[in-house]
Amino acid sequence: MYKFHQADFTKGVELVFVNLPVTSGEFLLRKNNKNHLVLYCKSEKGIKYLVDISTKEIRALNQNHEFPNDITEDQKIFLQLQKSGYLKISVKQTLEKAFIAENTLCINGYKFDNFYFTRNDRIISNGFQIEQKDKIEFSQKANLYFKKNKGGANLEIIKCIREHTDKSLQEATAILNSTGSIVLNDVLLVEAESLKLKLEVLGAVCYIKISSLYTYDGRIITLNHGTLKLEDTTYGICIFIPFVLKSHTIVATNEYYAGNSFYVPTGTKLKKISEAEFTTKFLHSFINKKG
Repeated sequence: MYKFHQADFTKGVELVFVNLPVTSGEFLLRKNNKNHLVLYCKSEKGIKYLVDISTKEIRALNQNHEFPNDITEDQKIFLQLQKSGYLKISVKQTLEKAFIAENTLCINGYKFDNFYFTRNDRIISNGFQIEQKDKIEFSQKANLYFKKNKGGANLEIIKCIREHTDKSLQEATAILNSTGSIVLNDVLLVEAESLKLKLEVLGAVCYIKISSLYTYDGRIITLNHGTLKLEDTTYGICIFIPFVLKSHTIVATNEYYAGNSFYVPTGTKLKKISEAEFTTKFLHSFINKKG
């Protein structure tokens, strides 16, 4: 689901929710008394859900449940489902791997060139042939999530979590009693894999998602709601790129932007510069590790 800044869905787009429980049926958008955006969903089979866009919480509703009276209409938010047919772009929502080769940044098998993410068969398929001295690989960090206990002893799982994390007894118990809770946050992938194996031996079901990609010289890549963040902690560089396919995208810092103005909210205070200037001043600085 995407949020636009104009009612005609032609200006400014932001990924606000993924994996909605209902992709077709009836939808009703409101704000509750906590000022949270909530979406009332009713599938074609009559199954009802309440989705809190602000907190990312999904709650199944009783079939007889009426929508709360304290919900009021909001006339300034415009949402569009990706499957509605209007939005032809595809937004990547996960990180996998990245490297820099031939003065080009490649993420998840896509190279970023001329403000487009495109597949490059030569770099992607033959990337392993590039001399190591000319190729900068990003290492992976990950989050470990607890899904459920599939027949194991609760106390043993809690004990394992406490022994291998900094979680308190209360926090470890809360993880066990919920779905999708983070057990380890942004740790080395090998650490997440090791604890995942230990917990699964005890009967837990866990899963891993890559949380960030990094180099030992201070470059970091993260992905939040479809927007990549490229950071260089040495030189204070911070670049934002919507990770969209099939579309000319935008690249921005906290002061400047270049590229597709479709992704810029109306009234932005960012200063527009040319793509060539932005590439030279910011992107090349990140790729070539220059301040």
